[in-house]
Amino acid sequence: MLSYRISTRYYRTQTARHLLWMLGLVIAVVISIYYLFQASAVADFLVPALGVAACSAYFIKLFQHVRHGRSAYPEIELDNQAKTLTLVQGDNRIKVDISHILDLRLKYRSYHLEQIQMTTQEGEVLRLEGYDELEDLGAELELLTPSHNVKRSKIRIR
Repeated sequence: MLSYRISTRYYRTQTARHLLWMLGLVIAVVISIYYLFQASAVADFLVPALGVAACSAYFIKLFQHVRHGRSAYPEIELDNQAKTLTLVQGDNRIKVDISHILDLRLKYRSYHLEQIQMTTQEGEVLRLEGYDELEDLGAELELLTPSHNVKRSKIRIR
């Protein structure tokens, strides 16, 4: 059984992005509260109140993600004999039978595998990125998945 964990570089990058978003959300909440106190008509209360509510909810979500640290990202276990992919996060385990994968997309950037996207028969989409040894995981999944279900593509910078 092969095990894959989130890479340190990806974890640090995502944490930095979350912290920057949180700073921006705090600024948006402060500006919304300022406009909330400046409102004179009932209609003027609507946009700042929605801004405070939406930004606060997203801030709480990001805060929880940062607080959980590495445990916020699932560990991947690949069993070649049973042909199953298991996502482990704390006590939760989600098993995906590789034979149920309808579409396996390997997305490359500069000849390096950046992302693996799988679509199951149930219509669930699973996207894996930022894991150590992602190239090895992609190669193993490519061997276990029927070749007509595997697609390779390049990620384009927009």
